[in-house]
Amino acid sequence: MAKSQSLNQLVVAIACCLFFSGELLAQPDDSFGGPASKSSLTTDSGYLFVNGEYVSPPYQLELGKDVIVINGTEYSQSDFDLSEYENRGWGAGRRGGGIDWPRGDVGPRGDGGPRGDVGPRGDGGLRGDGGLRGDGGLRGDGGPRGDGGPRGGGGPRGGFQASPLTSLYRDIGKLKQNCVVILTSNQRRIVMYPNSRADDFLEYLLVKLADGGDEIEVPSSAGVGADREIWRHIASQFQPTEEFLCRAQKQVDELNEARLIVDGEVAVHQLSRRLHYPLTMLALIVVVFAVGHLMTIAQPTFTMDDADQPTDKLTGNAIRSLSIIAILSAVDLIWTMLAHQTGSMRELNPIGSKLIADPLQLLAFKMGVTSFAVAILFLYRRLPLTRKATWWCCLVLTLLTARWLTFHSLLA
Repeated sequence: MAKSQSLNQLVVAIACCLFFSGELLAQPDDSFGGPASKSSLTTDSGYLFVNGEYVSPPYQLELGKDVIVINGTEYSQSDFDLSEYENRGWGAGRRGGGIDWPRGDVGPRGDGGPRGDVGPRGDGGLRGDGGLRGDGGLRGDGGPRGDGGPRGGGGPRGGFQASPLTSLYRDIGKLKQNCVVILTSNQRRIVMYPNSRADDFLEYLLVKLADGGDEIEVPSSAGVGADREIWRHIASQFQPTEEFLCRAQKQVDELNEARLIVDGEVAVHQLSRRLHYPLTMLALIVVVFAVGHLMTIAQPTFTMDDADQPTDKLTGNAIRSLSIIAILSAVDLIWTMLAHQTGSMRELNPIGSKLIADPLQLLAFKMGVTSFAVAILFLYRRLPLTRKATWWCCLVLTLLTARWLTFHSLLA
């Protein structure tokens, strides 16, 4: 008997623990920013404007029960337009925090009448039809169900919905993401993210401060209506600090530099697409001509003795080889620069790899070296050694251009 009582007491204790733990788990989580929560945040990032005045960092934010404290200054819910947050709904329920109305009691269900007996089943013939089944009796009709009361009118579905003041606190906390936050009395808050409206706003302020005139137009990214007027109002009375000028100018300069790089890459890609077809056709024609030319002049170029006097035909062949060298060298230079700018190839030439970052230096170097080499070969074109060197140079550039054609054919 004593063991049975101890076992019963243990079961009751476990049941009570489970019940109270469930009640504790079901309580609203104050960490979501409920009325009882109290949060704080400190950051050196972002730009905060309150009623047209710039607030210097560091920003110390604190969320109280009915106020937001920004660097020691309290702001209540009535100081700003929070209607956009109120439209979202908020409360303490897990599926909306409305009042739970009791459901109506369900009325008793009617008892069914006796079920009819089934008649005998007919005998089947050859694959014959079965006899008729007996008709069942009528089922009893159930009584009417009771009408339920109205369901509780909860807020929006989902987890805990924060109060308007908590939502505003979270938006101000986006200063940690280097955003620009503008708070104006009786106006909705404005949050601008970096690399978009925030940088346009900072650049507008800097240009306005440098020019000092009213003819500077508000950027189109400001939008229309109240936001545009707020931008103009802040710029007209803004008194920047040295810290603001340094931070804002650095951020705007970095953005402009990134934009220039992106614009340059886009321009190179567009130029590469425009030049792809004409360069390919030119290179293909010259390569076909060069292969035939090299095969034709190979025997007289390498079999002629040094004592023999060169003929006009051999001299003309050397000039044609030099012309092919000049054309294919120019094609190689253009394709090398485009491939490097678009990032599709890497320059392996140790000298060219140091110059390729600056297109003008590479252009001057390649044109200077090629022109000097072609000029030397042209001046000594009557020498057998010069003609052999010209033939080999023409062959190398022909193979190099054939490689370019293969490369672009694979990427096309």
